[in-house]
Amino acid sequence: MRQHGHRKGFSNESQLACFREEVSLFTRSGSQVDCVKVDLKAATNFVNHRLLLNKLKCLPIDRTVYVFIKTFLIGHTQTVKVKGAVSPILDLRQGLPQGSPLTNPLFLIYINSIFTALRNKSRIRGFGDDLLVYKEIKNKDDQYSLQEDLYQLEKYIHDHGLKANKKKVQTITFYNPDRCKKENLIMREYLMFDAKVTRVSHLEYLGVTLSFDLTPYRHVINLIDKHEPTLDLYMELVKLIPAKFKRRIYIHVLRPKLEICSSIWGLRSNYSDDDLFARLERVQQKWAAFILETPFHSQSWHPSWKANRAKLGWDSLHARRLMAQLHLMHKIFNRENCLREMVHMEKKQLKDGSYQEMRKDMQSVLARGKTAWRRMVLHVKENQGHLCSSEDELMRKVIEERDNYCRYVADCYEDNRPSKVKNLMLEPTETIEKVARTSPFGIHHLLCLIE
Repeated sequence: MRQHGHRKGFSNESQLACFREEVSLFTRSGSQVDCVKVDLKAATNFVNHRLLLNKLKCLPIDRTVYVFIKTFLIGHTQTVKVKGAVSPILDLRQGLPQGSPLTNPLFLIYINSIFTALRNKSRIRGFGDDLLVYKEIKNKDDQYSLQEDLYQLEKYIHDHGLKANKKKVQTITFYNPDRCKKENLIMREYLMFDAKVTRVSHLEYLGVTLSFDLTPYRHVINLIDKHEPTLDLYMELVKLIPAKFKRRIYIHVLRPKLEICSSIWGLRSNYSDDDLFARLERVQQKWAAFILETPFHSQSWHPSWKANRAKLGWDSLHARRLMAQLHLMHKIFNRENCLREMVHMEKKQLKDGSYQEMRKDMQSVLARGKTAWRRMVLHVKENQGHLCSSEDELMRKVIEERDNYCRYVADCYEDNRPSKVKNLMLEPTETIEKVARTSPFGIHHLLCLIE
């Protein structure tokens, strides 16, 4: 199932993690991935009751449930009254009531047949009514196949009475600049709804900006450009309220916007990202200085930044991003339903021999997450391994120390301690071998955790 919207345990994070991992799997082999985003307009308002009831008949549900849902759908009317004038009564034969607990499940039943509508093996993902159609492109025939699938998708949307926001239909080509040069790309203009699809170099999807090379640069720039100018406005509006309320406004309103799906984009690709992430950190530090009524120092990683965070009990955004990354990997290790697809991707790479290439690809969610997890295991083992008498105790200690480890890594970057940072930047293979050499009781249990 490639639908992550309106389902328990699924989220935009799980959708983006699976999509990004699949795209990086294609691009690291030197291929390009052509992707088309389709946004359905107010999809729940155009659900055809007759088609929905026909779909329900095909499902193995009790007849009593079917009759209940049918009664829930039919018999609704609508009228409008303005200044005493009443419009004619209109029978509603489409649309789902807003706010009902049945709305989302019924919408998914109605739209999920879309995942079997494409015949040319193009992949499709959905988050509610936001759709992504994409395909690995090796030659022009693959692009013809993708275009045919777009026509089939357009026909499906029309047959089901749905409407697309034509202005928001966009296409992007993902590729790895280290494996495929821009001049070697196979470019094509795709058509949908009798118009050319707009080509972009950065795609906005589920609150995250996806660049053609999957790097976080454009997304972080957008976050800074969007929220840094509005910070002064927020400060002007709340300057007279007590500090504890200013703190809550930042924690519950502003910070979540800076951290949306940070487990997907939030780790550095290389050291050239340091200045960029320092600018993002500056947004938090400016608000911290505002709460504490202390001078704000705009210089990157100024000592006052750490002092202000300590007074407020905050972690740096870098530490919180690393916590989110490790939390995501923990969910993958535990085979949670929303991320089980990523486990299958990894097994596939083990079979076809591309696993070693994946470990070197820092745009892969699995590669970056596993590298971070391995570094954490090594750090805990070297500093607190002597307190553990068994593998299970070391395992529990690793989980307990996860947040402290993230804070330690962030402090190393902020304090610019080259030797500490270098030790934390060991290659995955080197890290595993070093842990294995220093382990007094074997590494099997830890390897089960991270492999």
